Amino acid sequence: MSNLYGHNNFDSAYVVTNYPWGFRLKTLRRYWIETTKHGDRFCYATLNPKTAKWCKPKKSTYSAVMVMCLNEKEHVTYFDIAAGWSEFKDIKEFEQKADLQQLSKEQLRQICYCKSVKQVHSKLSYSFENTTQLSQKEREKRDNKEKEINKKINKYGNYVYSKCLVKNNLL
Repeated sequence: MSNLYGHNNFDSAYVVTNYPWGFRLKTLRRYWIETTKHGDRFCYATLNPKTAKWCKPKKSTYSAVMVMCLNEKEHVTYFDIAAGWSEFKDIKEFEQKADLQQLSKEQLRQICYCKSVKQVHSKLSYSFENTTQLSQKEREKRDNKEKEINKKINKYGNYVYSKCLVKNNLL
C-alpha cells in the first residue's frame, strides 16, 4: 500500500485514467481528500465521456483525519481515524501508516484532538439513576452537580489537548 499526499482539492486531485464508464467506454476519475473545519472527507469526480463534463463530486462522511492511498490492486482508497470512536491502538496504527510530516497542521491538530478525547474518556465512569421521583429541589441539586462535573471534564480535556499541541509544536 502506498500513500498519496498533496491531493487536497479538485485541481490537485489524483487522476486515474482508463476508468470504466459503463460496459465499453473509458474515462478519467479524480480523487482527493477535502479538509474543512469538520475534518477530512474522501471525494471523487468522474468525467462523463459522452459530454466531456465532470460529474458532480461524490463526498464521504467526515472523519477526523484521512490519508488517501493505493491498495495492493492499485485502487484508490483511504484509511482514517474518527474522534471519539477510534481506540488508542487505531490512532497509533494510523500514525505508523501515515507520514506525519506530509499532513497539514489542521490534520495533526485533529490527531491531538482524537488522542485527548480518548484520554478523557478512559478516565470516565458512567452510572444511571432514576430521576422521575426527584423533587424540584433535588433535581436542581443534581443538575448543578452534573454541571460541575462537566466543567471538570472539559477542563481536563482542554489541558490534555493543549499539552499535545505544545508537545507537537502545533500552536
